[in-house]
Amino acid sequence: MSSFVRETMALTRRWFLHTLRQPIAVAAGLFQPLIWLFLFGSLFHQLRLPVAAGGVEVSYIPFLAAGVIVFTAFNSALATGVPVLFDKENRFLERLLVAPLRSRFSIVAASALHIFVMSWVQTAIVMLVVDGWSADVSLGLSSFFGVLLVTSLLILGFTVLSIGLAFGLRAHFEMLSLIQVVSLPMVFVSSAFAPVSLMPAWLQWPATLNPLTATIEPVRALILQGRLPAGPLLEAPWGTLGFAGCVGYLLVFDLVAVLAVGAFLRRYLR
Repeated sequence: MSSFVRETMALTRRWFLHTLRQPIAVAAGLFQPLIWLFLFGSLFHQLRLPVAAGGVEVSYIPFLAAGVIVFTAFNSALATGVPVLFDKENRFLERLLVAPLRSRFSIVAASALHIFVMSWVQTAIVMLVVDGWSADVSLGLSSFFGVLLVTSLLILGFTVLSIGLAFGLRAHFEMLSLIQVVSLPMVFVSSAFAPVSLMPAWLQWPATLNPLTATIEPVRALILQGRLPAGPLLEAPWGTLGFAGCVGYLLVFDLVAVLAVGAFLRRYLR
């Protein structure tokens, strides 16, 4: 086993020990999207909304379920940098930077690996709850892992951005304020709560360029159809994307995030 892998595993174990000591924070991150599903689903339960894949209409709870699943993964990824900032404030990060590590990028890799595992667990739990809640949701083994794959692409991009911000900002309250400003507008300016076709024209552009929308539409098709969707999923003013197009869009988003943040981290960690 290489030194980099051993260092990453040791630092990842530290993050999981932190998580085990903070069960309330983990539970809050899990129950918040479920509360949204219960409240919004109960409020608009009589609505039937169109779904791009298959050209059908479904009740609001299964329509909202995809947004809740993606919202869970998005929130976890966006908060990745907060524990790193706490390390920065109490000077533990300085100790890591002067430690005899073979590669300082193991610090970044450990944070990313920890949040990936936690996001997968939370997303899986939400999917199982949604599957048992609504008869319109059809989750098989293939669609289950398909949802995890698509959400992983979203998690990667926002985890990288969050870690980059953590190394760039000075205090955790700056990060928390930024998350508060960014998270809700991004969720509402997406197809989580309403289809893009029902949005005003001026809102369709930012909604379809939002990486959350490019994640929600494939997830929605997977959990409603139980298989890989074949038709168009995202009908935007600038074009139409199918499953492969949405995945490609997320890969481009991840590549831009990695290149932008990677250049900054190389300067910081050298």
